[in-house]
Amino acid sequence: MIARCVSGRQEVSATSLTALGKGETWRLALPHYHDNPMLIWLTRGEGRIMMGGRHSGLAPGMLAALPARALIALTLSPRAHGCALSLSDPDSLQETCLFRPTGDADEAMLTNLSNAFLQSDGDFLAEGASRALAALRANEAATPTAADRLLGAFFGRVVAPSPARSSMAEHAAALGVTPTHLTRVCRTALGRSAADVLTGRVLHASRTALQDTDAAIKDIAEEIGFSSAAYFTRFIQKHTGQTPSVVRRKARMAA
Repeated sequence: MIARCVSGRQEVSATSLTALGKGETWRLALPHYHDNPMLIWLTRGEGRIMMGGRHSGLAPGMLAALPARALIALTLSPRAHGCALSLSDPDSLQETCLFRPTGDADEAMLTNLSNAFLQSDGDFLAEGASRALAALRANEAATPTAADRLLGAFFGRVVAPSPARSSMAEHAAALGVTPTHLTRVCRTALGRSAADVLTGRVLHASRTALQDTDAAIKDIAEEIGFSSAAYFTRFIQKHTGQTPSVVRRKARMAA
């Protein structure tokens, strides 16, 4: 981990994608968010990333930019390696963006970021992050479509506290559309249904709470939005094949 000041009010922290996911595929692959803005790129291999209402390929030479609390799901090939920068200033990034270099300067910027990470050079990394943000600000964003706006609003609801508290029908009603329309838009843009996105988000929040905290299982169930601890247990068993207590115990044994 590297942490150095980029400006008077910001620090940048760098980690590998393997470390970001703590060596567990689900931590990256299930829909989730990060509290701080993030820059993510691959140095080897390939992947698929869901962000900003899109499901796109991710390869070396591309830079994924995520505002704070933006919904993301990242699936990597077995040999993929990459880096993530966490930015302390919440205003660093305002929109999700999958940046593709269009010239030598952009390509050099990504190369310098990768070299700074490999060399654990904090000052070099800070400079590279500043240049990456400048390139992103200069990149003209596409005008959002109606589908983009709908998915952005849905994602905003999904990352809210207690993601299990609202049903798909309730989410759709709050967005002013039918569940069928929301699902159709999700499938077209993401290759998965709205229910899949919501279930994945709930499962990520559940596993994170089980494995990373000592909270009682009944308290976790309530915090995430389940109507009862029994319903929470059935949900975890359905999606992991294990009870919540077993999920927690195995994670502790593997740590």
